Amino acid sequence: YWFVWIAAGVGLFVGAKHFRRDPKFRRRFDTWLHRIPFVRNVLRAGAISRFSSVLAIALKSGLNLIDGLEMAGRASGRPLLQAESEKLITEISRGERLGAVMTRCEYLTPFAVRMYTAGEDAGELPRMCQIVAKNYDRDVDHLTKNISSVIEPVITVGLAGIVLILALAIFLPMWDLGKVMK
Repeated sequence: YWFVWIAAGVGLFVGAKHFRRDPKFRRRFDTWLHRIPFVRNVLRAGAISRFSSVLAIALKSGLNLIDGLEMAGRASGRPLLQAESEKLITEISRGERLGAVMTRCEYLTPFAVRMYTAGEDAGELPRMCQIVAKNYDRDVDHLTKNISSVIEPVITVGLAGIVLILALAIFLPMWDLGKVMK
């Protein structure tokens, strides 16, 4: 049945490639990933870091806030943050302040919102965006270095399960033979 395995592998590859392009699927998959506790922290920190650094670069280069938010949302790599940035753009286009709009943003952390608001009030938004990006870069480095402490218990339980299955596969037939011999 080797041809079935090859066909299944090719089918999975083609299906994954197709679904990766579908915005609805990407958003659902991103929502599912954000339900996993440790993964959520890593994804959120990385996305906020990219969002902040791109926004800082865009604002420093002379782009207006709306264009910068659009670029930063697309560059974040997370469909949930991109949807939030689109909401930010529509509300800022209506004339609301960035700080007031960001307090309603669910994806951004309170620290990032406070820093953006302080940067807007002080007229130093690009600088504050860089500070937020550096902070979350450090956060991502810290989380990824400590990933082994999260994975070790899962691997230990998985290996214990495998050993249990192997032991039962060996001993159950032997016990059955013992019953037959009596």
